[in-house]
Amino acid sequence: MGGLSAIVGTWARLVGFQVVGLTLSVLTIGIAAVAIPPGAWGDYGLLLSVVQVGQAFGLSWISQSLMRVGREEFVRDGRITQTLSASILLTLLSLAAVVAVLLLLGPGALDRLPSAAGPIWLIALALAAFAAFELASYAAQATGRLDGYTFGQLVAKLGPFVAVLAAWLGWVVAPVHLLAAAALGWTGAMLVTGRALVGERPRPAMISQEAIHSLMRYGRLLPIAGAAAILVTWIDVWIIRRQLGVDAAGIYWWAFNLLAIGSAVLIPLTAVLTPRGIDLRLKDSLIEIDDRRRVILSISVVTLIAVVAIAPVVAAAGAALLPSRYAAAAPIVAILAISLPAQLLAYAGAPLAQAFEDRMPRIVLLHVIAAAMKTAATYGLVMSLGAIGGAVSTGIAIWFLALSLIELIPKPDLASDLVRRDTRLVAAGAAVGLLVTLGAVGLPPILGLALGAAAALILLVAARRLGLLAALLHLELLLAPLAPRWRDLAAAVLRLVAGPRIG
Repeated sequence: MGGLSAIVGTWARLVGFQVVGLTLSVLTIGIAAVAIPPGAWGDYGLLLSVVQVGQAFGLSWISQSLMRVGREEFVRDGRITQTLSASILLTLLSLAAVVAVLLLLGPGALDRLPSAAGPIWLIALALAAFAAFELASYAAQATGRLDGYTFGQLVAKLGPFVAVLAAWLGWVVAPVHLLAAAALGWTGAMLVTGRALVGERPRPAMISQEAIHSLMRYGRLLPIAGAAAILVTWIDVWIIRRQLGVDAAGIYWWAFNLLAIGSAVLIPLTAVLTPRGIDLRLKDSLIEIDDRRRVILSISVVTLIAVVAIAPVVAAAGAALLPSRYAAAAPIVAILAISLPAQLLAYAGAPLAQAFEDRMPRIVLLHVIAAAMKTAATYGLVMSLGAIGGAVSTGIAIWFLALSLIELIPKPDLASDLVRRDTRLVAAGAAVGLLVTLGAVGLPPILGLALGAAAALILLVAARRLGLLAALLHLELLLAPLAPRWRDLAAAVLRLVAGPRIG
């Protein structure tokens, strides 16, 4: 676990940027609840989904392949020029193909989207801006730079913030204006992030067939995974809009945005862990990879227990504080929060699984299964539970995907049975947490709070006795910089929570 301190230290340096980004996101969502009607916010979400569908199907695979192939070039040669040059060419070709499909389909293809769907050229420009920012961010990340997660992500978030602020000040802001603002934010973020690549001078002469083949070989199945991930993200919004109306979809997507604010803090974990995961893969360090997997799983269990206790508080506070037209979002936010520990698990675990090329077909299959699972669950649960059913289906799908990814991480032979045991126990705990939260939001606030607290205590005792928290003891290494008194106190608390080692 020698690299654990470096990982946590790097992530901690990003926290300041995340706090600012979190503030911007909270302000954006808060102002939107006051200034943007639910229907208009839902329409903007659907426009954004068109951009993300195009990115997932045609472009995202290039950036993800750049991360893996470019990192290997950087470790070998100290640069990523060949991989970056090939990636830019593939991005331009793929972007042209996606835009051509949009033009061929014509405005009629967007008839089922909001009436303000607007010109296809705006969607195309937004897609280009989004793709450029993502490519620059992954390229910087491959060289060990995290500019896309510092100033880059702040600039990207400024676009929607400025748009909702204008609406609050009295300007007429339609869904197309929100999308245009988002596109401007992505463009600025790309320019800021691209500064990290000053030493790289991609040019046509640097494009090699070997680099193109490497990118395509690694990424050949990623468009399928990307499309499945888009379904996991958006299918509940689409179904709720179709079955319950645009206002219900807007309220649900607003709640989902609020959850995304929390998950945004987790995204830099992927940025920090991905290069190191690839490096461990290149060294074939299965023991260290397994140690990291166990720590990640233990942290996710602690997070789950905390969320089970806090979710009823979120529901009660939301019901009291939200504007009346968004009040229905409060229980949705509480139930969606149960998927946060699963997102932590996925963000931290995926880099360890994706670093192994032979795992990619199974990773893609898992995304497809999760998308199918969420689609079926959403159709059934929205009919019976309303928009809350979308939140339940989200929790089911994300927990399935996260735990499956953890099982895909290569491990020493002796650890296989223990991994299966642990993931099944965590799955059972997640199911209990989801059911408890679903029940708690339907009770009077006092009873809901009591139920959440009792369930969290029971889960903590069970997890401790089953050894699911034992790997937290690895975190004692991070306490060294503390003063002796505080170090001893923190270590005692850590040992109390972690419980005995098992396995």
